[in-house]
Amino acid sequence: PSREHAGRIQNIILKKELSGLFNAHILTIHDFAAKLLLRPAKHPTDAMRREIIKGILQNPVFDFDYFGAVRHFGGFQEVVLDAVKEFKSNGLGAQDFEQRAQALIKNKIFRLKFRDFSIILKNYNQQLMRLGLSEPADTLDALLADTEEAVFADLVVFDGFVAF
Repeated sequence: PSREHAGRIQNIILKKELSGLFNAHILTIHDFAAKLLLRPAKHPTDAMRREIIKGILQNPVFDFDYFGAVRHFGGFQEVVLDAVKEFKSNGLGAQDFEQRAQALIKNKIFRLKFRDFSIILKNYNQQLMRLGLSEPADTLDALLADTEEAVFADLVVFDGFVAF
């Protein structure tokens, strides 16, 4: 569930005053991963994400060969933000993208798009780190990559709350 939905579910369940229910948490999978890693999750808002993407695209330091003509358009910035969010939510980082795209690099148009989008992905991650933020999926990736640091719970129940 979303963080807001998890809060509503927790309020409904805990208001029933069930006996024997101590230290119960209803969390999103990403908040659960942060709790197991003992790291508070600090995620960017959509407004922050937009500003980061806009800052990268409008930064004159970056020479976008393919995206250069549309980099200042708000609609294009939204499309890029959606693509970055989709990559992040599917655990696909800049290095993964670069590895998987190698077969298509021979195509000149793809190579230009690839280069520009790689610049965006890398700089987006750097900006998040500089701000002390991470995407929700990054927390789950960190848990899966480093189970040595994790503190595991005695009991975990996964349930798919669809409509509550």
